[in-house]
Amino acid sequence: MVLWMLCEALQDGLAAHRHYEELRSRGVSHDSALRQALAVAPAPAEPARERIMPLCFAGRA
Repeated sequence: MVLWMLCEALQDGLAAHRHYEELRSRGVSHDSALRQALAVAPAPAEPARERIMPLCFAGRA
């Protein structure tokens, strides 16, 4: 019984790893890919990179 549960857990872990690697190869960020692969929670929408201003420009117009 315990050995069977360990085998199932190993299979689940390998499947999650394959899913994570597939998402990462498509350009999905680490956090989002990890959440999706482990089915922890829906991944938050990633903000558009061009809208984010670096801190060195904060407060300047």
